[in-house]
Amino acid sequence: MNNFIIIIIILLIFICFKKMFHLKLRNLINGFYKLCTSKHMRKKLIIKYYYTYTKLDKEKGYKLLDEIHNIFKKYDIHFWLSEGTALGIFRDNDLIEHDDDIDIGIYFSNYDKFINLIIPELKKNNYYVDNIYDFYWIEKDNFIIDINILRPNNISIDKHFGPSNDIIPLLQTFHKKIWRNKIWNLPKEKYYEYVYGYDWMIPQNKNLLIFKLY
Repeated sequence: MNNFIIIIIILLIFICFKKMFHLKLRNLINGFYKLCTSKHMRKKLIIKYYYTYTKLDKEKGYKLLDEIHNIFKKYDIHFWLSEGTALGIFRDNDLIEHDDDIDIGIYFSNYDKFINLIIPELKKNNYYVDNIYDFYWIEKDNFIIDINILRPNNISIDKHFGPSNDIIPLLQTFHKKIWRNKIWNLPKEKYYEYVYGYDWMIPQNKNLLIFKLY
């Protein structure tokens, strides 16, 4: 009986580490701490909540995306649009009006350049920058842009903080799309199916936002 219990415990530990539950818990605890101690974290949640139940300020989103594109291009750092931002531009050729922010991703291999070049440039352009481990967010003019640093054996924000090793194979090659006079890297079709399900091409009714954010 004791051996059986030990085996069950070992299996549970293995499953927890495979699903990265320990990292999810770490981020949850750190996020709660920031919520209690950081007015900027509370401001981020208020902004995201506001846009979830109103229409996204697309004009402001266009302007900030244009600035971000120029900054990353200046330092020759590869990035891509992700999650709802990528879905909207890939599927609808526009930002999704009931999205609550803009999402981009970069590889961990560019982490040092991001810290030493991109962040100072963002601050110089009046962006507020904060993070919880590999999940950064920047804010300007009451608009949030999330930046996910994608590294192996970690968690990824793309699908409810699931294992990054599941999403990495879907972010090796990109569809290059000309949108608003710039070339953007967008994930290919398999990414959207993995993140949003088989019906990802069908825009969701805003009344369903509590369950689906696309």
